[in-house]
Amino acid sequence: MFKILLPLITLSISLQSFSQNLVDKQANTKTSNLYQNLATISDDYTLFGHQYDMAYGVNWKAKKGRSDVRETVGSYPAVHGWEVASLEGTYNIDSVKFSEMKVWIREVYQRGGINSFTWHLNELAKGGAFGSSVKDVLPAGSRHSSFLEALDDLASFAFSLKVPILFNLFDGHNSANYWWGKTHCEESEFIALWKFTVDYLKEIKKVHNFIYVYSPEASVMDFESLEKDYFYGYPGDDYVDALAVKAYNVALADAGGSSVKLDIADFIKVTIFIDQQAKSKHKLAAVSETGQNQITDRQWFTKFILASLRATPGIKISWITFGANSDSANYYIPFEDHPAVSDFRNFRNSSRMLFENDLEKIYE
Repeated sequence: MFKILLPLITLSISLQSFSQNLVDKQANTKTSNLYQNLATISDDYTLFGHQYDMAYGVNWKAKKGRSDVRETVGSYPAVHGWEVASLEGTYNIDSVKFSEMKVWIREVYQRGGINSFTWHLNELAKGGAFGSSVKDVLPAGSRHSSFLEALDDLASFAFSLKVPILFNLFDGHNSANYWWGKTHCEESEFIALWKFTVDYLKEIKKVHNFIYVYSPEASVMDFESLEKDYFYGYPGDDYVDALAVKAYNVALADAGGSSVKLDIADFIKVTIFIDQQAKSKHKLAAVSETGQNQITDRQWFTKFILASLRATPGIKISWITFGANSDSANYYIPFEDHPAVSDFRNFRNSSRMLFENDLEKIYE
């Protein structure tokens, strides 16, 4: 076990080599420091992340101190993912209580960990599966006022926390899974939606603790035209802080209803691509979501994820976040006597991966 220290001399070197400023020029000091430190760390390490790690796991929910990750490898994840849609209510769209989520988010920050958000606005999709359209929520649209209310709720939540956030804004936009998805709006409308949202949050609501993450879905990309597919709907370098990808080992069904399997060659190809693009644009690179449901391959963490990272010398992937352990049929981290526990521990003890216990002074 070791700590990753980020002394002033290291940070000054990082600022010279990683010159890109945050989208928000008024980002607070802690958020700016986190951004630069993530760039420094990714020269040699990748942070391990997990969705809802403190909220629930296999056969438990909202129990103080519990974490399937910590109980298996002795540390919380370095990055904790949270879904923050439905802020107007008591619970989010995954039945996690916001009052409890606030406590967990603050605990993560106080321990020196990192928090990330997704924001899937189901509350705007009324009157059918996709009752809202992007055109509706843009200025002059019929649901623009409702969208502003949702943004105001998000801003208030961010203000109440006062901690830096990796914000996966409108993720998976190149798929059909959300009302902002590719088949539900024009590319120009999505770009306008992204720009309006970022500008409103930072200019109007004065939210200055977000790092904006662009994260399309890998399973619907044509890997023969990766650049075209990845940058579909890209709002421009002035509106993005990190280039990420959602890349589950077994992804969602394709348009024909068939299961789409993302193999190691695909994973390597897409991570190399985002790494190269991030370096050229002086941004961070990340895998915002991944995992193999139920971890049917007992060596998946070392033979798939770790092997992918090691296959390309010099690759800089700042963090990789794994899907939630929702229940005994849907989980992405091994627990108790699961056959993959030994491999996960080897993964945790590798020289590449960092967990929360390995971090120190990440906001300084």
